[in-house]
Amino acid sequence: MKDWKLVIDATMLVSASSTSGRIQEQWSKGLGPQQLMISPEIFAEVEHTLVELSFT
Repeated sequence: MKDWKLVIDATMLVSASSTSGRIQEQWSKGLGPQQLMISPEIFAEVEHTLVELSFT
């Protein structure tokens, strides 16, 4: 079986870390053999969004 490289957008990362539900459940189960790829731009967007959420 070939390993997959996944690029997850900022919305998915924020949802997985800040709300309970299906996305968070799947995230906590792990990605298996897949390799997660996060660009510096996506990471910066996630950081910005989480900071905004903590002040609202």
